[in-house]
Amino acid sequence: MRGKEISYVFQDPLSALNPTLTIGRHADIRAAIDAKAVVIQGTVTGNVTAREKVEIQTTGSVAGDVSSPRLAIADGASIKGKVHVQQS
Repeated sequence: MRGKEISYVFQDPLSALNPTLTIGRHADIRAAIDAKAVVIQGTVTGNVTAREKVEIQTTGSVAGDVSSPRLAIADGASIKGKVHVQQS
């Protein structure tokens, strides 16, 4: 997958080729995500794993587990799942 923003529905495991994967504001992702860094502005249903950082912006939501060395959650964002912030 190439590009900086996703605005489609996926239902299979998703891996980013770019350093930062941005889930757009209107996106509804139903997949496990594994990337270097992830910015979530839309909806993700599935586990999110990042090797550097996960950032969930105001319009973002995750229904699944989040695992990353760094996690930023804006006011208004939501997570329904477990959060694991591990040392890198």
